[in-house]
Amino acid sequence: MRYSVASRLAALLMVAGSVLGVAAPVFAAPTAPVNLSIVGGKYTNDTTPTFTWTPAEGATWYEFLLDDGSWQGIGNVSTYTLSTLPNGWHTFYVRSHDNANGVSVSSALTFEIDTQGPTVSAVTPTSAKVGVSTDFSITSTGEAPTMYCQFRVNGHLSEKLHIKSGGGWTLPITFTSVGSNVVQATCVDADNNSSNGPVQFVGVSKNIVVLYDTFPPATRLSKGDTMKTQCGTYAPVNDPCHAVYYYGLDGKRHAFLSEFDYKSWYDDSFANVHIISVKEMNALSEGTAVRMRPGTYLVKFADRSTVYAVKRGGVLWAIKNEAVAKAIYGSNWKAHVITISDAFKRNYTGKNIYSSADYSKSEEFYGTPTIDQNWE
Repeated sequence: MRYSVASRLAALLMVAGSVLGVAAPVFAAPTAPVNLSIVGGKYTNDTTPTFTWTPAEGATWYEFLLDDGSWQGIGNVSTYTLSTLPNGWHTFYVRSHDNANGVSVSSALTFEIDTQGPTVSAVTPTSAKVGVSTDFSITSTGEAPTMYCQFRVNGHLSEKLHIKSGGGWTLPITFTSVGSNVVQATCVDADNNSSNGPVQFVGVSKNIVVLYDTFPPATRLSKGDTMKTQCGTYAPVNDPCHAVYYYGLDGKRHAFLSEFDYKSWYDDSFANVHIISVKEMNALSEGTAVRMRPGTYLVKFADRSTVYAVKRGGVLWAIKNEAVAKAIYGSNWKAHVITISDAFKRNYTGKNIYSSADYSKSEEFYGTPTIDQNWE
């Protein structure tokens, strides 16, 4: 057994003292270990923590106990590393022994194992305008305080952001081009655990002039402008706010029936569309729908294969064969064909085109330079 010679000697001395009537010698117990500490601090993400202490006076070996376990001898050491521990709070105890069966009181240290990173929210908002600085924000919560966060924008990592107010982190971003961008946040807590928030796609569009505060719009808009009302964040695709109108020389609003109708006249991807209030929009009487600009697209209806060329005043002329289509629009003529709703058939009239001499693409295009010239 451990230290058996010394133990027997102590026992013999006690017996001898008892027989001879002499007081048996008293051996002082070793002192308790002092300066007990955990490497990395008592809040740690290390699941195999290491403990150190100052050797105790008179101690020849030590034993430890973890939480509600049992004491285990670890020899004459002043440091010890535990096996893998689960997350949560734990208490480590250590005490001294000597060769005469003396044992000290224990020293204790309570610590926390935390390997869980903070919960990071998705980035908001989900949209921005080109050239406009937008504050993108996230929140980060967890058991341990969040020390800093970083944003990754299209793969590029931002500087470290530290808490501002209300537990949120904000990064101003200015996008320089239209399109979809990937933005994600990463946060690190006081235990050095990191977590990523959800990947967020941010749509960036061109900046639009906003006109809200005057009535009627004629005092702010010029005839010939395009306009629409503001859409809410969750406006459905069929919401009237998506409709774009032309402010005609007749003082009326004229709806674009499709994106192709708009793009036949403008190539700015809605960049110059003015935003007005619903009240302002409703103050304008509705006129004839905007017709496609002649000489731009070729059109067809969903229920038939006939392809039409567009003439002034919304007149469709049927192209009788592919050879004629090539002669007018070139060998890549099919790339110019768009399909329009069958519901618009009644808005169009026309006749047949039998040869390229029957229709001049350039004459139709340049002969109708404005929307207001295309009503008839």
